[in-house]
Amino acid sequence: MTNAFIGQILRVNLSSEAITTEELDPIWARQTLGGAGLATRYLFNLTAPGIDPLGEDNVLIFMTGAPDWDPIRQCSRYSVVAKSPQTNLWGNPIQAASLVRH
Repeated sequence: MTNAFIGQILRVNLSSEAITTEELDPIWARQTLGGAGLATRYLFNLTAPGIDPLGEDNVLIFMTGAPDWDPIRQCSRYSVVAKSPQTNLWGNPIQAASLVRH
């Protein structure tokens, strides 16, 4: 399991133009296996209830899943997660778009 992740999160603040890295929480990574689950865990940890989905306090998270390292590229997936202005709850536009196509 530890070889499935690089172990770092890249954080980009568009307001201040600051770029930092932080260590990936290994417990969360084991619990969620990456992708949408891990991104959602970070979303709920980084945002307070009641924030404006279109405000500066919202975050936009791009997260790959653990199988992204796999040589079989059909297994590679990523998720984009944020607080949705449409529902005022969790939103994953990439997953929603893939559901519409099928």
